[in-house]
Amino acid sequence: MNTDLTETIFDFCDLYRSEFDKAIANKANFKTSSNFAINPERTKLKKAIFSIDNLNGLLTKYDIVIN
Repeated sequence: MNTDLTETIFDFCDLYRSEFDKAIANKANFKTSSNFAINPERTKLKKAIFSIDNLNGLLTKYDIVIN
């Protein structure tokens, strides 16, 4: 929380229970990571990298189902 993670590479990280509230994760790479829940309205994510497989971590807040 409230952390600057700019350009951090989360390489095959299991981010279970990690909190990204009010963080700065611009240009951070989450492409190979899993189990995160990031609220894009409260975390800066400009040019952050995600894979199609882990996009649900950005949408958890909206309580929608992705299959």
